[in-house]
Amino acid sequence: MGIRVKLLIPLLVLAILVLVGLKMVIWPGFLAAQLDQHIADEKKRVEILGTALVHPLRNSDIAQVYSILDNVLANHPNWRHVELRDTQGLQLYPLERSGPKRDEALVEISDDIVFYTEPIGNLKVLTDLRPIYRQYDAFTLRADVLIVTVLLVAIIIAISSQEKLIVAPLKALARAAQKISKGNFETSLPPAGNDEVGQLVRNFDEMRGSVQRYQDELHELAHHDSLTRLPNRMMFLDRLEHGISLARRTDKRLALLFLDLDAFKAVNDTLGHSAGDRLLVSVAHRLKQITREGDTVARLGGDEFMVIVESLDSVDEVAVIAQKIQSAFQEPLSVDDRAISVTTSIGVTVYPDDAGVPSELVQNADIAMYRAKAAGGGAFRFFSQQSEAGDLCGLEMRSELFYALERNRYYMVYQPRIDLESKEVDCVEGLIRWRCSSGRVVGPAEFIPLLEQTGLIADVGEWVIRESCRFVQQQIRSGRRVTRVSVNLSSRQFRDPGLLAKVCNALEHHDVPAQYLELELTEGSIMEDIDSSVRTLDALHEMGIRISIDDFGTGYSSLSYLKRFPVDYLKIDRSFVDGVPEDKDDIAIIQSIIALARKLGIATIAEGVETEGQLRFLENEGCDGVQGYFLSRPQVDEEALGWLLRHAAPRGSLQESGPGLLG
Repeated sequence: MGIRVKLLIPLLVLAILVLVGLKMVIWPGFLAAQLDQHIADEKKRVEILGTALVHPLRNSDIAQVYSILDNVLANHPNWRHVELRDTQGLQLYPLERSGPKRDEALVEISDDIVFYTEPIGNLKVLTDLRPIYRQYDAFTLRADVLIVTVLLVAIIIAISSQEKLIVAPLKALARAAQKISKGNFETSLPPAGNDEVGQLVRNFDEMRGSVQRYQDELHELAHHDSLTRLPNRMMFLDRLEHGISLARRTDKRLALLFLDLDAFKAVNDTLGHSAGDRLLVSVAHRLKQITREGDTVARLGGDEFMVIVESLDSVDEVAVIAQKIQSAFQEPLSVDDRAISVTTSIGVTVYPDDAGVPSELVQNADIAMYRAKAAGGGAFRFFSQQSEAGDLCGLEMRSELFYALERNRYYMVYQPRIDLESKEVDCVEGLIRWRCSSGRVVGPAEFIPLLEQTGLIADVGEWVIRESCRFVQQQIRSGRRVTRVSVNLSSRQFRDPGLLAKVCNALEHHDVPAQYLELELTEGSIMEDIDSSVRTLDALHEMGIRISIDDFGTGYSSLSYLKRFPVDYLKIDRSFVDGVPEDKDDIAIIQSIIALARKLGIATIAEGVETEGQLRFLENEGCDGVQGYFLSRPQVDEEALGWLLRHAAPRGSLQESGPGLLG
């Protein structure tokens, strides 16, 4: 059933109700009123006739009576029967016309003829109402025809109006909805009037705009990185395939640049992940500024970016672009009113020189990028098939790291920390190392970021805690004075809800008192969720575990968190120690940190002490402890145990603990 028929049904029902109402209510009421009026008029005529008969009756002039009655009856054809009786009931004028004597159409009208108060006779008349009925029937027939005609005209007009005002707009909206369902949002809509249909059109238009916005947002989310708004991996691969097809048709080259930020983990650890995210946004913005309009800048995840450079005539053009990117990042980026300097390691591969399919190009660029990073970062490297056999690329590193723990590829080294007041070793820091399959020892700066990217840092971090507890147990079994071991916790480890249980299990497994374990955290990791950090640190501190803040001065350096957190040590970052005792700014910073910590009852530890001048400066400024190559290099557990045994007795001067003694 179409919309037109559905809209016509109420009109037809209304027309039927009108006709039924006329037939059942209006016309019967009209007829009754007409009959009442007619009977009232007839009564008046009978009364007038009775008055005219008063004198002839009083004079017994029957001839005059008959004359009057005959004259009146001649002019009243509706009167079917007339009776005139005297007071004795004697019928004086019987007259009866043709037709039925008594039926529904005859109404009797009686009138007493009175002379003043004296009755002189009675007059009865039967009047015929059929002429009234005939007039009524004729009138109602004409009225019904007229009403039906008017209703038909109204229906025709309504149908035409419905087509224009309702049906046509609804059909247009239906066609628009069908096109929108197929993704065509440019379809036209009918004009929006001030009626309900116009409101429906306006609402439909708003809905179309909302659906289009939602579809655009879904497309944006599906093909763009939610943080930087750059193309994501899906769109990147699509554009790479398109670029390769175009390069094949035009006989041009295409270059793929794989960018990875150097030391991005340090930004997250010191400034927090929110600041790290804003840094990534700034990096993306700068890359968009320096690349050509037709080039594609994409973010694959983490701190990894890809740049597709199309329509190249020679490989030399790629080197110019890579150098341009390197130069662009020589200027610091501004994040939260901080100037942050970042460098990038860039791996470059070229189509069709190095590979002909997207997956191989991405792999080649990744390999080249890790060669740039292995060279110290802040550089770019072209992919080359003739790489050194011992050069471990990024993909190989990832692959080996997945099995390094179960294959015992990790080992620990320990670096002593000296208390400047007692001149004794009061702690050793446990540091992880990785020996890859080629035999090369890989430092934590190179593989820790990969552990965090792959999520392996949780298991490896737990292994480090267990190994450190085992080292403490070795000291206990040797019978010498036990030295505390400090262990670095990553942000992921610290946010792990099972951290407390894992630490307790490690201590219980090796039967080590909690007082011999110290945990080092960065400012950024504890500032991500302050309330949760307070609860975790309080629980660790109540167990007897010492807490130290690593790389202090490079992150938040906020007095508020120092007041809230149970911190035992502040470790002054090596970047400040490098400049003393010559650099005035570094001197001022270290003096401020020591003074602040002393006011708060927190001990200070200086990292990276490599000269006697740095040591004397820190000792004179009241620093509580020092750690660095000037005192001892990190050593494997057997060597570290021997070193601790040899230097167990306090000495009068740290000069004896320097390189001359340690060799």
